[in-house]
Amino acid sequence: YNSAALRSNAFHFAGDMAGSVAVLAGMVAVAAGFGRGDAVAAIIVAGIIFFAAGRLIYENARVLMDTAPADVIAQAQAAISELGDAVELRRFPDGFRLRPLSDRQTELDGTPVPKNGQVAVKAGSKVRVARVLTLTFLSPMSGMPGASSLVTRAVE
Repeated sequence: YNSAALRSNAFHFAGDMAGSVAVLAGMVAVAAGFGRGDAVAAIIVAGIIFFAAGRLIYENARVLMDTAPADVIAQAQAAISELGDAVELRRFPDGFRLRPLSDRQTELDGTPVPKNGQVAVKAGSKVRVARVLTLTFLSPMSGMPGASSLVTRAVE
């Protein structure tokens, strides 16, 4: 189902099961005469807890950092590499400026931009490059956590 909730629940259940087995093994070891069996079981349970905490930190950091899945990154990189040096986008104090460098069609909010023409790009604008890539520009104050001034998405 590729559900984060189901995966998390499965890891939690597996950790609880492994911890319980370690505790039972420690009790059996102590009953069999191995005096440090409970200490070994405690170390195993601590390792399970640290592993679960590390996995939780890793997954949540990826979500908070807006890390895209590897296949999406590969698709976007392939789309961008097809473009070559199609456009130049520069940041200025008043915003971004776009200048198409190739003969491929570049549009700003549906209006074609001629080769070597320079246009200002404002928040809310959509730039479509060579019918392969769309750049959607967001205001840094858009209310989205961690929103930068632009978001790129491969659309075709």
